Amino acid sequence: MYASGHGVKRDDAQAAAWFRRAAARGYGEAAKLLQFYRHNKRVLPVCPYGAAFGPRTLARAPDDVKTLVEKLAPQYKLDPRLVLAVIAVNFFPVTATMIVLLAILNDAAILTIAYDHTKVQKRPVRWNMTELLTVATMLGTIGVVASFGLFYILVEMKLPSDAIQSLIFLKLVVAGHATIFLTRTDDWFWKRPFPSALLLHASFWSAALATLIVVYGFLVTPVGWADALWIWGYALAWVALNDLVKVQTLRMLRARGAL
Repeated sequence: MYASGHGVKRDDAQAAAWFRRAAARGYGEAAKLLQFYRHNKRVLPVCPYGAAFGPRTLARAPDDVKTLVEKLAPQYKLDPRLVLAVIAVNFFPVTATMIVLLAILNDAAILTIAYDHTKVQKRPVRWNMTELLTVATMLGTIGVVASFGLFYILVEMKLPSDAIQSLIFLKLVVAGHATIFLTRTDDWFWKRPFPSALLLHASFWSAALATLIVVYGFLVTPVGWADALWIWGYALAWVALNDLVKVQTLRMLRARGAL
């Protein structure tokens, strides 16, 4: 807020002080932003709520804090409730840079779906919305559980926050690409019709690129090959579970429809 002057008067010295404090706690993005400031001010503004005010008390955020968030969050197209939740836990799983990289890498695979091999029906197909929504809800819920489960594991491992962000970013890329292969067929993903070569190459090489980005630290914190391969194993294990849930859910719904 101090850096851009949103909600408060712009103050580069205060912005630098906050960036310096965040960088000292291991936030890589803050360290990068701090390079653009030459201020040495280290005194932060006095908190009007006293020393007892912190992340835990933000779960019951004062009215003026809620008002400020509700005013500023929509300007950045953010849900105020999400912003308050991030403030409460004092951590965000991925950075803005990672979100942009994630969108680019996912699009590389998604754009090739039009060239995929698929079953061709002899007559026009009407979407079965019950099946579609049920399977989508099941897979989406499992994906959220897998991501938060990974976050919990990494936090319990006492990894630095920026390393956690890099590993979650890689998991989202690998799992997101795998979801394409889960949802392209209503049967087990390894059965015919097999994916087109273009889809396979686009998915594999974009996921491989994400792995190299994380291992060598291009725009993110490097984590090393061992951790990156562990994330691949974690994500693929959940892929197997997702495929099992998909197939069994469709069988159950179709068995009911046949009665």
